[in-house]
Amino acid sequence: MCTAILANNNLSPPHPQVLALRRPNWDIVTFSHVGVKDGLSLTGSLRGVLPIGPNGVDVLDALEPSPLTNAQEESTNIIRYNYNLELQGIASNISCSYDTKSPVRIYSSDEDITLQFNGTCPGKADVFTNGKTFTELKSANNLAFWACKTPGGTQEPSYIFYLRGYHDYAKAIGNITCTSSPIRSAVYSVSYLSGVFYPNKEPSVVFGSLFPGFTEQVADTLGQLIANAQMPQTNLFGESVITLGVKYFGLTANEQQPHYPPLYASMIQGVLEYEVICVNYFFAGIISNCIN
Repeated sequence: MCTAILANNNLSPPHPQVLALRRPNWDIVTFSHVGVKDGLSLTGSLRGVLPIGPNGVDVLDALEPSPLTNAQEESTNIIRYNYNLELQGIASNISCSYDTKSPVRIYSSDEDITLQFNGTCPGKADVFTNGKTFTELKSANNLAFWACKTPGGTQEPSYIFYLRGYHDYAKAIGNITCTSSPIRSAVYSVSYLSGVFYPNKEPSVVFGSLFPGFTEQVADTLGQLIANAQMPQTNLFGESVITLGVKYFGLTANEQQPHYPPLYASMIQGVLEYEVICVNYFFAGIISNCIN
């Protein structure tokens, strides 16, 4: 479900991560698509945790209605219900910068209404196998993507994500290279106060790497998201970052500026965190069914 939400052009899940750069723990945003009727109100980034309990994701909520209150009173009491939980998420760091070169390869012909993109990983290891190629609509503003990782060995790999603007985006976005530290499982303290979730910025515990193949799955989702976000005139992934930059950070739209790469890093981080939330939601559902 969650991968489909992202890969089919829904770009709202990563937005809280981008907005967290503006005023951490100040802006309150609503995060939806995780099984909550009216969405989750939170500040900052969820960091991959799945908030449970009253007014959170109810998949593991064991709170029973009180026989002493009616439904309206119960709802009021829940709003006043404050609590703290230690929840599992991820610890990772993604940084992006402009680059003069790109391993992303774009294939197009005058006769086609679509174009294809893939890439190479010279000096690095492949993330995609079996001749992976993404297809998107041809546009005056195309955005393409590829991913690589550091060569295998005893250490956990780091991942490299490449964005390449094509046609008019060659000027507005250009080549962006993003590097992710090894992605590890972590535990965060999450507070619920007066209807809003406040995830702690730093993890209380950091464990080892996530299960094998997870980051490769995220990279594939990110590629599909960017390809499916391509419209006849714009790419919604690129335009989403540009719009957030103009609206909340005072940037200009059609030129490269030093503050844009951190926004792309946060957008990619948001996709990664949302995938982790979805995995937690899936397994929490299995546990809940087993308990019941």
